[in-house]
Amino acid sequence: MEASALQTGVSQLVEPTEVVSHDGLEILENVGQAPKFNDWLMQVLRPYLGESVLEAGSGIGNLTERLTDRRRVVGIDMDATYVARLRRRHADPEQFAFHAADLHDLDQVVELADEKFDSVLCVNVLEHVQDDQLVLGHFAKLLAPGGTAVLLVPAHPWLYSQVDHTLGHYRRYTRSEFRTKIENTGLKVERLYGFNRLGTLGWWASGKVLRRRTLSARQMKTYERLLPVAKTIEKFSALPALSVVAIARKAG
Repeated sequence: MEASALQTGVSQLVEPTEVVSHDGLEILENVGQAPKFNDWLMQVLRPYLGESVLEAGSGIGNLTERLTDRRRVVGIDMDATYVARLRRRHADPEQFAFHAADLHDLDQVVELADEKFDSVLCVNVLEHVQDDQLVLGHFAKLLAPGGTAVLLVPAHPWLYSQVDHTLGHYRRYTRSEFRTKIENTGLKVERLYGFNRLGTLGWWASGKVLRRRTLSARQMKTYERLLPVAKTIEKFSALPALSVVAIARKAG
């Protein structure tokens, strides 16, 4: 991304370095080494999830394993290796189903036609897809009337760094951009709020100061130890948050 775009905070489409499967796996496993953080994240999002959940971008299941109390969970990921791994881990076909598919082409996944979802969960995924507006439209179609989309994306274009580029992020979002793209699908945003304010400092230091290119297991473990501090800082809503969460509902 051009420096001027970072300075003005304008969200622009950039071409990220392709993250091949084994690199993506390493990153997801590093995130998985922060179980208390993932527990905290799900604690924040869980109240908005119903009993039938479409998890868009399920990865290796860092959040899927925290959805075992749901009646029905359908996971979508474009990496067939991840999908096979999740099918082995969650073998009950009545409760779980997993499909290898590109989120741009969800209307081609014929198995979804018979599913009725009261919730869509999409965490740190939309920034990886080129046409996020198209994907959000798919979510709106797959939700049952009155259903809820629970979405989390990275915030603040000025935070875009080499870490984002390496991770395959096309963009970071402003709140207004995120709201507009969601509501363009016909969904109504009921809540829009920041999450993980301590993470903003770590991301800025790692990407902008130290010029790191990826997330290491050591970084995630360090954050895990600082989680009590992160939860305390979260009370100061004026501080910039690393992510923005949207809770959007389909008309019933």
